[in-house]
Amino acid sequence: MLAGFNIAHAHAHEEAEGGIMPVQPAAFTGSAAQIGVPFYQRAKVYFDQVNVQEGFAWQQI
Repeated sequence: MLAGFNIAHAHAHEEAEGGIMPVQPAAFTGSAAQIGVPFYQRAKVYFDQVNVQEGFAWQQI
């Protein structure tokens, strides 16, 4: 679980240069992935919609 989080976190950090980077401690593998993956997917859809509308405080999330 931790290895997957670190990879996802590192990737998110690369994309967040100059923007806002939300942090989500969630499980993406194992039995808890049933909760973590859909939670991440819903958050991503929301943040994508915010970014289309000029972001939050004019910064991309």
